[in-house]
Amino acid sequence: TAETSGSMDTMMELYSEGSRIQSDDDGGEGENSRITFTAEAGRRYVAVVRGYGTHTGAYRFHVTTETIPDEASEPNDSRDRATPLALGDAGFRAFLTSGDQDWYQGEVPAGGALITVHTESDIDTILTLYDAGGNRLAEDDDSGSGGNARVTANLPEGRFYVRATLYRDGSSQGPYTIIARMREPTAQDAYEPDNQLSQAKDIEPGQSQTRNFTDARDVDWVRLRIIRAGYYAIRAQGSGLDTYLELLDASESSLAEDDDGGEGWDAYLSADLRPGTYYIKVSCLDQEPEGNYVLSVTEEQR
Repeated sequence: TAETSGSMDTMMELYSEGSRIQSDDDGGEGENSRITFTAEAGRRYVAVVRGYGTHTGAYRFHVTTETIPDEASEPNDSRDRATPLALGDAGFRAFLTSGDQDWYQGEVPAGGALITVHTESDIDTILTLYDAGGNRLAEDDDSGSGGNARVTANLPEGRFYVRATLYRDGSSQGPYTIIARMREPTAQDAYEPDNQLSQAKDIEPGQSQTRNFTDARDVDWVRLRIIRAGYYAIRAQGSGLDTYLELLDASESSLAEDDDGGEGWDAYLSADLRPGTYYIKVSCLDQEPEGNYVLSVTEEQR
């Protein structure tokens, strides 16, 4: 790990054999730069440090090393070689080269479960979740802390796979930990399935519906038929949920959208609507949505 310390804002670039292999601005404490990488024996590395923009001043540059032990999980660079992933597993892992990828496998018990897998590290990771047939279910880059990845999904009974890779530019290397958690799956609400526009369920002005999200990928499509022209308020109120609203016309063109226009993290939007058919798409920005939300449509008097 090469890093600076002090009160000035630094930037750092790491070179080897004439090629830049990594760069960083504020990865260290405060506005200091920090680069963590896997150093190969016998290879020469050059760190270039400069002040951000026009910043000048004093700083301290220091390098610390940590020997990477032999990984019991290697080689696990393919699905056929996937390492068993135990719940709560926080064992040491490492990307030994810029192109390294690590595969893991786990088992969901009868009845299904909500699976969450995330990394903890100083490097930028990507996690991809697959089912037993190799179909990609979810992928994430930075939903965890810092540059760490986090994926979550409601999965049925059976095997699942997780692939851990570096951010696509392959600039970062080094150690990380991977952690998996499992809890009871979220029961579907009475309006499912409604994950596509063709499955949209109806809501009428003056009506409210109690709904939920089974996981972070779940979306709810709702059809709204307007008989009388006027201004209509659409709300998605959740207890601690971060809801997101999109309003579309019959041709699926977006008319309005909102994230936090209501109270707290609730979504709210108001639109001047003519008679016709409209669609509401409700999604959630939480990685692990828990609890219900209430979707309502009310006519506003202006």
